[in-house]
Amino acid sequence: MKAFTLMSVPFGWAHVNVLEVGVGYITLEFVSTRRFWSCFEYRTDGDTSQKIGDDNYNPGITDGLYPYVCQNNDTSTKTLTADEYVEVRMVFGAEGDERFDWTRFDVLQPTPISIDIKPGSSPNSINLKSKGVVPVAILGTDDFDVSDVDPDTVIFADAAPLR
Repeated sequence: MKAFTLMSVPFGWAHVNVLEVGVGYITLEFVSTRRFWSCFEYRTDGDTSQKIGDDNYNPGITDGLYPYVCQNNDTSTKTLTADEYVEVRMVFGAEGDERFDWTRFDVLQPTPISIDIKPGSSPNSINLKSKGVVPVAILGTDDFDVSDVDPDTVIFADAAPLR
């Protein structure tokens, strides 16, 4: 069984488009280009416990049946969450030449960062009962420029930054 490649698109075959990739998620578009069913199975992080049945609709597939989306000359989108990656295969429906084996789509990984609570003071303690403002600095590195951080995406203990 071949892996999905962009070769499917010029042939007008069923295929998968990546619409959006974020930290821990990916949005995929499942595309059927002709008037018969194309069915796409999916799983996350190679987790075989996501199998929904022991028997696949394609008798040549022996590792079971996974959640799937079927389209008939149409498209649908699905956002899937994963720690590292999502895999898609098309092993039933469509024509045999269109089918492809598990193909990996990576999600973005969070960037580990260091912070300094109450910069310049020691100890760096927080009174959790206080309703005040706690200064927190994000520390940069040679590989991480803090000016690239969008403040609207920062959350600290369920609180958004004031500035």
